[in-house]
Amino acid sequence: MPRRTVDFEALTTAGRHRRIGGLARAALSSWDLRDAHARLVTSSFNTLFHVTTASADYALRVGPQETIHPETSMDEEARVLDELCALGF
Repeated sequence: MPRRTVDFEALTTAGRHRRIGGLARAALSSWDLRDAHARLVTSSFNTLFHVTTASADYALRVGPQETIHPETSMDEEARVLDELCALGF
């Protein structure tokens, strides 16, 4: 018998973290980072993981499908991240 999927909003905080952690592992696997370790850093509107691999550390943000910021804010965020990378962060 298939397991019943509980609505995300009905989950406990720990249940939400487990479900989002599963999404994070699936994303890492799709990027061929199967051996990566993802540690929950914080969770609010978005959930942030610190991802460790043998060769590098990453940040992985998992957020809801709906957005709360204008589309242009994604371009600005990408620009800031590019600048941080260029500075060695």
